[in-house]
Amino acid sequence: MTSSFQYPKIVDEVALKLISQFEKNLTSVLLYGSSQKQKQFWDLDIVVILKSKNSLVPDLSFLKKIVAQFSEHTLDLQILYSEEMSSSDTFSLDAHGAFFSEILAKSTVLYGENPFVQFKRAEDLVTISLLNRIQRYVFQARQEYIGTERYVKDKNPKYHSKHLRRMLLDLMLILGPCDNTKQAEVLFKQRFPEVQLGDIDASSDDITDHIELYEQIYSVALNAVNCLLPKERKRVNRASIDGIVFEYLLPVHYTNAIIVTDGLPRTPDLSLFINILASWGYAVFFPRLRGTWESSGEFLEYNPSKDIAMLAHNLKIGIVLDDKKVVVDQVSVLGTSFGGLVALDASLHEDVSHSIAVSPVFSFASIPGIETLSSFINDSFGEAYRYSEKNWNRLVNDDILSLKKITSDSKFNHSKCSIIAGVEDVQIEINELSGLSKKNNIPMYKLPSGHLSFHKNTRQILPLLYKILKEHG
Repeated sequence: MTSSFQYPKIVDEVALKLISQFEKNLTSVLLYGSSQKQKQFWDLDIVVILKSKNSLVPDLSFLKKIVAQFSEHTLDLQILYSEEMSSSDTFSLDAHGAFFSEILAKSTVLYGENPFVQFKRAEDLVTISLLNRIQRYVFQARQEYIGTERYVKDKNPKYHSKHLRRMLLDLMLILGPCDNTKQAEVLFKQRFPEVQLGDIDASSDDITDHIELYEQIYSVALNAVNCLLPKERKRVNRASIDGIVFEYLLPVHYTNAIIVTDGLPRTPDLSLFINILASWGYAVFFPRLRGTWESSGEFLEYNPSKDIAMLAHNLKIGIVLDDKKVVVDQVSVLGTSFGGLVALDASLHEDVSHSIAVSPVFSFASIPGIETLSSFINDSFGEAYRYSEKNWNRLVNDDILSLKKITSDSKFNHSKCSIIAGVEDVQIEINELSGLSKKNNIPMYKLPSGHLSFHKNTRQILPLLYKILKEHG
């Protein structure tokens, strides 16, 4: 029962009694919540995990006895049984769903092991469960405003300030990693400067002083979640043009299109991501670059952006898919890592209206360990990437693609480009990328994360992608 922070001594006393009572049936005793991390707290949050559910009433009766014995403290004791933790997708503690297993994974272990460390959580369920907790706070606030008595268990004199801060934390967790309420407030102000938080620490705990802020945060959360979750998930279709195979999804109504380019190497599986983009009202296309996967030809025989430009051109003049002619007004290209550089290069073509590069490689020659990448691709992906040694060397020597070559081109237009990057990225030199974007007047948005991709980190990048896409049509 150790921790880097010295939690209250009463915790060990409670834990010893729990261990003594349940030892044969006990899996774990975990401490979570504010008392785990800070000296000032209003309750002690402890969860007891038992193996079997053979004696529910005696188990609960003992916890009731413990709460009464330590009545000078506010003990929040929760009990879980192993059978209730068979799936991370269905897990819930109280009214807290999938996201709460992430919080419990950071618990202080008082006995046994922490089973939540091994949980694999579906991102969409985490998002929904976080929104549900925000909704719970909002509806409780509305009930209090109209006269329903407040749930009295929480004795914090700044009850509403605490709940508003928790709402901010939940919102920022929806959008990506966030460690605490202080960081959440900073991140919220950076991401949503149009929302005035006012005095969130107002001395008054009267609901009339806080109700409008509850509603403002809730509105931001709803908009964010609508960006993250497709209204329905549809089967992605497949077609080809000039030897380039591509997946596509057409919403019922659309006027513009998005072409997606991925990293190198990558297994081309972006069905959920494509569905999300289509739910925003865009026709979405995900091509396999020439010489990769099902597409014909040789990879890197020429600049890969040529195939993107070809597809964009055909979308502008019209292409027949599912016996219908598909014609769009504007084409945006959205790429990550290697695909981010391809997207930026595609901006040089007149049929591309805007390119968004997410964690783009700006120079292959500057990537640490680049000399091992070809062997890794050959060993792990075989014939999925078909290229000559000569053309591979052209790539890693920046003879095919580099940000410097793109920005030196007479057709380069900085207003057609945007960059999104993680400040903790170890795969690309973020300071150099930031300097290059500033030098060339390319808007750059920085997120508190590592290397971003469309296969992970999507909760962080999607609201920002939505904003940029809408600003540029």
